[in-house]
This record gives sequence, structure tokens and C-alpha cells, in this order.
Amino acid sequence: MKTRYKLPLLLLPLLLLPFSSCKKDAAVDSYIGYNYFPLNIGHEIIYDVDSIVKNDFNLGQVDTFRYQIKEVVESYFTDNEGRETARLERYKRTDSSEPWIIHKVWTANLTLNSAEKKEDNITYIKFIFPPKKNRKWNGNARNENEEQEYKITDTHLAETVNNIPFDSVTTVLQADEDNIVYKKYEIEKYAAKAGLVYKEQFNGKYGLSGSSYVLKSYTHYTERIISYKN
Repeated sequence: MKTRYKLPLLLLPLLLLPFSSCKKDAAVDSYIGYNYFPLNIGHEIIYDVDSIVKNDFNLGQVDTFRYQIKEVVESYFTDNEGRETARLERYKRTDSSEPWIIHKVWTANLTLNSAEKKEDNITYIKFIFPPKKNRKWNGNARNENEEQEYKITDTHLAETVNNIPFDSVTTVLQADEDNIVYKKYEIEKYAAKAGLVYKEQFNGKYGLSGSSYVLKSYTHYTERIISYKN
């Protein structure tokens, strides 16, 4: 049987369901939703990344950066809370003709009812289990940033992302604000067995241009899955 990521000890009673050992893992993953956040060693996912930046302090110049990111679940270690924690190695390259170069190391944890990810030393609660439409939580509950409400807007829907079909996709809306001062929109989509398949972040600031408010500066960042393997 394939080695899977390790689940919290509190889940062990659920594994007593009347299935064979391999089917138990699959049944629990599917029912609770852990298969939306796979952390088995060797899991790999590759993204196309677009980053668009407009800076009004630079005469409104718009710069576009395109590259690829590969994230690999490399190993497990024990963190300072005594938890088994996944080490995520993130590699970067300009395009498929270039070699991968390690870019960052992030970490991730599964708890009984949530998935945490530490990105650039900031821990976010990315996902909750089981995923249900309209469930809300504070994505910043594990860091010192101000509260940010995350909300599941769709669950278990068939969807095609970057020309790749998935049977079950759940969408997490992380921010959606638009006023005369700023515009902020953040969303992530997770597919069963693949993990994060789409990410979009838009952060902009408005300013006066004549008698109208326009976006003077902004960053628009997207990640779209290219491929994955378990």
C-alpha cells in the first residue's frame, strides 16, 4: 500500500470502519476531506505563475513577471509543538527549458479539523474539515495579523483548471473588498488528490485622477496548476 501522510491520533477511531486497510484511508480522506490537502511524501505539483505589478510612483508602469513553481512534499520533521510537520520544498524556474532551483522552504500541518501552511514564516489556516459550503473561519488565527475571514463558496464541484479536468473542487474565498481606498480579492481552489490547483491575489490602491478614483497601483498574482503527481 502507498505510504500516506500521517493523520492526527484523534482520527484513529474513524479508521475502524469496516473496510480493508487501503480502503479505510480512502474512505476517511474522502468523507472528511483530507484528500483536498495531500501531504504524502513525494507529492509534487507544478504551477504557471503570473505576477503583474503597477506602480504609480514609477509613472504608472506595469511590469509582468512569468515563471514556474514546483512544490514538493520532501519529508517530515517534529516541530517545536511536538507535531509531525511536512517540509515543502518550493522550486522556481523561468520556463520548462530551465533547470529547477530551490527557492523557498515552507511547512504544513494537518490537525483534526484544519490544514495549516506556513508561508514565509507566517502560518495560515488554509482549509477546514469537513469542507461545507458557507463555512467560515479566521485564516489568521495562527498568526499576529488582523482577523481575515475565509469562506467556502463552493464544494465538491467538477471543474477544469488550466485545461485539466477535476472531479471534485472546493473554493475558498479569502478576501473580497472594494471601496474608494483599496481593492482586495484573494481566492484559492483545491482539488481532491491534487491539492491547491488555483490561487489568485489582487491588492490595489485607488487615487484621484481628475474627478474619478482609479487604481493607482496594484499587484495581481496567480498560480495555475500545470501538472501533479502523488
